[in-house]
Amino acid sequence: MKKYLPEGEHGSKIRLDAIEFPDATLRVGRVRPRPPSTIKFLGREITVSFRPESEMPNHDGEWVENKMAITIREGLRALEEADTTLHELCHGVSDLMMLNLSERQVRCLATALIGIFQDNPELASYLTRRMNNEATT
Repeated sequence: MKKYLPEGEHGSKIRLDAIEFPDATLRVGRVRPRPPSTIKFLGREITVSFRPESEMPNHDGEWVENKMAITIREGLRALEEADTTLHELCHGVSDLMMLNLSERQVRCLATALIGIFQDNPELASYLTRRMNNEATT
């Protein structure tokens, strides 16, 4: 079933699924945040993109070191999408810092960090504020 915005002044309806946002997806009338399309790390830019489930049927995300790219499977629940994004970023950190983390270590680290941020939503804004404050003082 297609969702529509209410009729406008001229009687036309606008399909909600036809509206595109560069950094978000519209879900049942709400804007769902997306990660930035690039993440800077150690002077490099890691691209973040999404692919349909049909192109990634066996995994939620992937990190490709030689392309400096993270790909996330579309259609994940919000928490899974966040966890997968951080998980793939941890693979990138492991490779670029030559940490040689195992898949299990990456999974545990990413899930633990997501849990910390989920249970302490003020933490991310605190860290960002402190970094910005230190940079300006």
